[in-house]
Amino acid sequence: MTCDGVTLAVMSETCVHPGCRIILGLNADGLCSWHDPVRRRARKQHNGIPQGHADIEDLPIKAITSMEDAEKLAQWVPIAIATGALGGREGMALVSALREYRMTAADADFMRQFEELKRKVIAAKAKGMDI
Repeated sequence: MTCDGVTLAVMSETCVHPGCRIILGLNADGLCSWHDPVRRRARKQHNGIPQGHADIEDLPIKAITSMEDAEKLAQWVPIAIATGALGGREGMALVSALREYRMTAADADFMRQFEELKRKVIAAKAKGMDI
């Protein structure tokens, strides 16, 4: 049964978004008003949440697990600010967090190289080489 394009849920149906248990007000795609992007934007505007605030669904990646992920996010920031998907303050905070991630990754890489060199020196000394 539908009402204004929103399917009234049968009690056994829940929102198709992983982990969501909402059963009322599902749209034709099976999404509740919280997870339906169209209704989420309308709710934000109605509640006065300023535009320029990005949700996780708006980001080009869901987690930073590599430098490539950090690069994708860094490339997205200026476009998101220019189009209003992200505010300037949030953009600067994101750039700062990305910079911190890059420095942490560089430090971790340096420590891996140092540990490898240390293992090689220990192995060389064990073979009787004078280092």
